[in-house]
Amino acid sequence: MAKFIKENFNMGSGSERWVEYMVDTKHPNTPRTKLSDWSHLDRRFVARFKYFNPGRSANHFVKFLMKNFTVEEYFEARKSGKTPAHILKEKGYICYNIQKKMKERGFPITPEGKKLYDEEMIKVWEKEEKAYREKQTA
Repeated sequence: MAKFIKENFNMGSGSERWVEYMVDTKHPNTPRTKLSDWSHLDRRFVARFKYFNPGRSANHFVKFLMKNFTVEEYFEARKSGKTPAHILKEKGYICYNIQKKMKERGFPITPEGKKLYDEEMIKVWEKEEKAYREKQTA
């Protein structure tokens, strides 16, 4: 099972990030920067980041992916039709922007902390919606 190699990610640039991974079919554990011939590299789509700080979100996603998945494990899950976010969430991934909000509100950055954060946010939204409806009927 091949581990992800940081140098083999193509992160793109700009306001929308398309992250690709270059799979080396001849030398699976060799960074692409050390290769002179790139003809045997298989470019595979990893994920897309469009909103809310796409550069940091993409880096955060890739860091978690490298730490928790093998190349085969991730791409087999993609072949089965799962979305990139769903695949990582199965192993406890919390996106960069949500982690940032959780830290601001003092929640632990864990799946349990995420559940508590979600429950609190639902209460906040329900309170705001109730106040809005009362204002509309007054």
